[in-house]
Amino acid sequence: MKFILILFSIFVYVRTQDAPVCHCGVFLYLPDEELVVDTVPQIDIDSCEDQAQCSILCAEEWAFYSNNGDLDTEEVDTTFGQAFCNTLNVDGYPDLDPQAVYLYISVCDGPKIENGLASSQKLCCVSGVYPGNC
Repeated sequence: MKFILILFSIFVYVRTQDAPVCHCGVFLYLPDEELVVDTVPQIDIDSCEDQAQCSILCAEEWAFYSNNGDLDTEEVDTTFGQAFCNTLNVDGYPDLDPQAVYLYISVCDGPKIENGLASSQKLCCVSGVYPGNC
């Protein structure tokens, strides 16, 4: 009986490791690099070949949670713009000239692909603070 339970546990572990997933995130371009400023929990998809499904699901998340990329949208206790500046500040970028932020997708841990959506206004940070209206 223990053998069957161990075998089942291994099967479940291997299946969850191979499950097709979609990753969504927000990034911005700097002159010398690309910075990821936020990610959302992975989303289960039907297949690792289904980039279109991943793109649609990420776009839906972006539209719902950020009001279609509005950096002034409130999230928990701050705005999206301030949350992004907080991340950038922790990563050593307290000051940022106005920049658009973009949505990316990644299917089954593949490369990041820009999906064509961007913030409705530019993000800027001054000493780690998002002043709005950059």
